Amino acid sequence: GYGTAIPQKEKKSFKHLTVEDGLSQSSVLSIAQDSMGFMWFGTKDGLNKYNTRNFEIYKRERGKRSSLTSAQNINALLTDSKGNLWVGTQKGLNKYLPESNSFKRFVTNPKKTNTISHNIIRSLFEDKSGQIWVGTDSGLNKLNKDDTFIRFQKGDVNIPGLAHQLVKSIYQDYKGLMW
Repeated sequence: GYGTAIPQKEKKSFKHLTVEDGLSQSSVLSIAQDSMGFMWFGTKDGLNKYNTRNFEIYKRERGKRSSLTSAQNINALLTDSKGNLWVGTQKGLNKYLPESNSFKRFVTNPKKTNTISHNIIRSLFEDKSGQIWVGTDSGLNKLNKDDTFIRFQKGDVNIPGLAHQLVKSIYQDYKGLMW
């Protein structure tokens, strides 16, 4: 005869991390795990690196170009296939440099079309070929190997069909099509 499958209850445990534990702010907007196993939490006020015991908090430091472009609204985090941590904020894109515990900044420059199209970063994605894509309030951006960007914006002949400038999410399907 046929047996009946009885679903077993999975035991899950949850750990709550709050500002009392050292989290910089209680509204977490993005989460990633880096290649070293650290957990990163992007909040409305600060980037938090968690080592299972303590938090290290990163914010913008005035006059220090190796700090975050902003600690406000860290909307997107991505650990890419090379182990790089990317941080999308309200005021630019940042690449974490673990050897110096600092950041490389990527911001828009209206005079240079090979910079990121907008500083409000909404989404980060790595496609199957290892290409990094950045969704902003003013279009989609492809990061080149020389740290420049190719912009794809509404009405641009390079990407017909981009219906809106705001790009909140990016996905690549099994056929390789970008959505």
